[in-house]
Amino acid sequence: MVALTEGRGADVVIVACSFTQAQEQALSLAGKGGSINFFGGFPLHQSNVFIDSNVIHRREISVQGSHGSISDDTAEALKVLARNFFGIWRPYHLYLSSRFY
Repeated sequence: MVALTEGRGADVVIVACSFTQAQEQALSLAGKGGSINFFGGFPLHQSNVFIDSNVIHRREISVQGSHGSISDDTAEALKVLARNFFGIWRPYHLYLSSRFY
């Protein structure tokens, strides 16, 4: 991410999966004044992640959560990926599956 943003980090990081490592890694991806959204939740008794609050404080990162979507949202997200909207082609089939954890 640092190379893609010339050292600035991402303005927005969206974590849409239920992996503690992904939520923890989000802090290293967000740049100064960036925003992180946690969209993927965890099972009730497995929801603890390590978040370095000094990174949030010093880089002035905003962290929020969101919940809920409909199938039309998923279809639109796939269209965005297929159009290479962000200019970084990544074969989305490598990231999507029918397996749920």
